[in-house]
Amino acid sequence: MTTSETFTASDLLPPEIVRKLQALELGSRFRRAGKLRGDRRSTKRGSSVEFADYRNYTPGDDLRRVDWNLYARTDKLFLKLYEEEEDRAVHLLVDTSASMGFGDPSKLETA
Repeated sequence: MTTSETFTASDLLPPEIVRKLQALELGSRFRRAGKLRGDRRSTKRGSSVEFADYRNYTPGDDLRRVDWNLYARTDKLFLKLYEEEEDRAVHLLVDTSASMGFGDPSKLETA
């Protein structure tokens, strides 16, 4: 039976690499629905502060989202749509099992 240990980045990497990783921003080519919200652009429309688009008013829409300035100019009701913010979780897995200690330098140091 083997035991598993949990290591943090600072346990395995030099401090200068850890600082670079902390400053790193990753983007995604694919958008998926998530449970968390944060500061990345989304194709979904939500209730953040970032304006995304307009759409025609339909009965039952929230009147608080009507752009009244646009209504004054066009005499038509339009809703303001905002970007929904989402977080994306990123997991970096590093094999720290005993087999990674083989070789010189070890596979763990190389990874």
